Amino acid sequence: MTHRRIGVFTVAAKNYLPFVRVLFDSLRESHPEYERYLCLADRVDGYFEPSREAFKTIPAEELQIEHFEDMTIRYGILEFSTAVKPFMFRWMFEHTDLDSVIYLDPDIFVYSRFEQLEKILRENVSVVLTPHTTEPLEDDKTPSDYNLLQSGGFNLGFAAINRDTEAERFIGWWGRRLQTHCFVDFAKNTFTDQKWCDLAPCLLDRLRVFKDKGYNVAYWNLAVREIAVRRHHWEIGGAPLVFFHFSGISLSDPEVISRHQNRYRWSQLPHLRSLFSDYRQRVLGKGWEESRSWPYAYSQTAEGWSVPPVVRRLFREQFPSPTPLRKHGVGAMLQAMCSEQSNAIPHDAAAPISKLMYYVFESDSEVRRAFCFGTRSGRVAFRRWFEANASAYCHLPPTVAQERGSAARPETDATNGGRVSAGVGRAHSCGYPSGSDDATGSGRGWSNSDFVAVVQSVWRELDFKGKRVYGPIMLKMLAEAVGHGRVCGLNGS
Repeated sequence: MTHRRIGVFTVAAKNYLPFVRVLFDSLRESHPEYERYLCLADRVDGYFEPSREAFKTIPAEELQIEHFEDMTIRYGILEFSTAVKPFMFRWMFEHTDLDSVIYLDPDIFVYSRFEQLEKILRENVSVVLTPHTTEPLEDDKTPSDYNLLQSGGFNLGFAAINRDTEAERFIGWWGRRLQTHCFVDFAKNTFTDQKWCDLAPCLLDRLRVFKDKGYNVAYWNLAVREIAVRRHHWEIGGAPLVFFHFSGISLSDPEVISRHQNRYRWSQLPHLRSLFSDYRQRVLGKGWEESRSWPYAYSQTAEGWSVPPVVRRLFREQFPSPTPLRKHGVGAMLQAMCSEQSNAIPHDAAAPISKLMYYVFESDSEVRRAFCFGTRSGRVAFRRWFEANASAYCHLPPTVAQERGSAARPETDATNGGRVSAGVGRAHSCGYPSGSDDATGSGRGWSNSDFVAVVQSVWRELDFKGKRVYGPIMLKMLAEAVGHGRVCGLNGS
């Protein structure tokens, strides 16, 4: 029997280092011969010493990914950590003489040897994947069949790939797709790196769908995998439990099985409490209390400019293709992008709307119901809300939330009698009182009493939930406008 050289890697940011340590400690117990690698989807920045760890650390920035800086802006920590996976597979095959490479999520614990997997890797296969489940999930719990349609049929917390030309082509395709489409957006039928692998059976002639019940056990397949302890060893159906995937575990709340599910409570799984408790204690013992607060390097630009999720989403919309970015100067570019005048509505010097403002308006149905961009007064009201609340609402830096050059009080309305032309922006009726400049286009000044009337009319259009969400915000706006904090007729009714 030919001996195969096998390596295993995981991907994590530095705050997840305790999970990585526990994973590789457990792997070393069962497979001391496997080479172990961490792809650091982050920068070390002095927070730990890679040479002291029991695995090799390869920073993602060393993977020679084209347009790497673009990916650090395009994606948040979860998306970026999954987007670099195919590039780490490529790196492993290009920089080592390994025959097979296995990926494992950092929140996995290995309980026994990969005997069945090794047999498969010796066969004529290119890629090995595990399905989330092999039985339907047809109840009203989470996850269900429908949830798995959204997130993907295979769980990419595990993947094994042989050194093979078919596998090489697959890795190349996978990486190209993930450079720009690794985000979490169920409406656009995308979910990290995982959803793309639904196409694997179509693209690979020698894919093995690995259904051994001892591998990749987790909350999503516990319904068909009965775990028991026999002679101090965890087993499934009389065979060894190979590895358990503690996806969604809470280290601070022992009552949480997984934050991603509602099918099980501990009263239904009392025999697994010790499995989870032991794992939780191992991770806590590897430095979690210290590492949990370590900052993610790519949460800000090299200049220290914070990149909140809303800015990442706007960047993806404005730059759908990979964009060459220099490491320094990205912050200024992002700020210019956010502040640039939106071309979705006609320019109005009295109430300018930036691209970021318009994106926030368009992407939140509650905001769209609270403010009407079809009128100048609606846009002015939105600007006031945005400048007062965007820092907290969108997690925006104050320099972006506070738009430069606040709108002047309008004297005339140049946008078609106060309303945006049909098909541009949102021209639906917002219930503005007749006689205001927005309704008649008369061009008279916009007074505080007008503003109060506008806010009250918007208030009447909101449902109960909208009133609860936006009541404090609108009261604050009215207080600033008329000098007191209570306006008759604006309450929770």
